[in-house]
Amino acid sequence: MSGTYGVNSLLLLTAVLCTSGFSQQNTSSEQRELLERRGPTGRGISVLLRMSDVRAELGLTPAQMLRVKQMLVEQSVRRRSLFQGLAAGSILKEPVDANELRSWIDLFNQQSEESLLSVLDQTQAQRVSQLQLQLHGDAVLTDPAVQRQLDLTLAQRRRLSLALSRHSHGLRRSPQMSEHVLGLLTANQRSKLERLRGQP
Repeated sequence: MSGTYGVNSLLLLTAVLCTSGFSQQNTSSEQRELLERRGPTGRGISVLLRMSDVRAELGLTPAQMLRVKQMLVEQSVRRRSLFQGLAAGSILKEPVDANELRSWIDLFNQQSEESLLSVLDQTQAQRVSQLQLQLHGDAVLTDPAVQRQLDLTLAQRRRLSLALSRHSHGLRRSPQMSEHVLGLLTANQRSKLERLRGQP
């Protein structure tokens, strides 16, 4: 998305991009399935740490759980303040450039998720990273960091981009990766991706 837009239309988009999946402290299996179909926002750390089964798998201590919950509340307050500033025009002036707005959203998400990662130990952070990649499904292959880790060639990146844009299921964010997309990777790249994604 590029160009300039009115604040109201971009705020609606921003709300969808930034806040989906943030309304529940404890996420049931039905809510988790919905999140997996809909896809996480940001890198997904906030979404994952709201899931009680993920917190249990990570073995968060009571102190870590308390800190994570506090940070999620703080992030909600900061997000609301961000939206209010955008709506009031005190952050960005109309007409709003969509790329500039995306930069604000990305910066907010990055800072929020880095603060959450700081609560986790190295093993927990590694597992959250694996779960993030699983939750993104095919779409993970559009992440430049993952592309670098897999040593994707420019030709592969182009083919993946084309494949993901052509197939309606390609941009879904679900834990399963399509055979068609995996077929565009070499055996070595599929093996690396499997290691990056960890155990289901």
